[in-house]
Amino acid sequence: MDVPFRLEDDGKLGIITAEKQFFTGKCILDVSAEVSCLYHVSYDARSDPEAIIINVSLKDEDRRLTEDDLRDFMNRLIDHQSWLDLNKEFGEIREKIVAEAFSPLKKL
Repeated sequence: MDVPFRLEDDGKLGIITAEKQFFTGKCILDVSAEVSCLYHVSYDARSDPEAIIINVSLKDEDRRLTEDDLRDFMNRLIDHQSWLDLNKEFGEIREKIVAEAFSPLKKL
């Protein structure tokens, strides 16, 4: 099995390949915004019809990326995509439960 990420330029750049069958653009945008305090993130969804290529570099130029940094980014993608998928499937039920929980009590 191929690893979906690699380091380049002596750890200054990390490249993550997020397969479109598993990850949505929304997921990648949300996670990119979540980590924007640590990383510069850009992505290309057009050059590969089956994947979104994510480029990651650290804002702290004195540090180098590690494989653990890229694994953490991938884990965030997986966690967030799982949440998006569950919310799509069960979000309406959750909204009804919350609405009922906060509705005024009915008098008997």
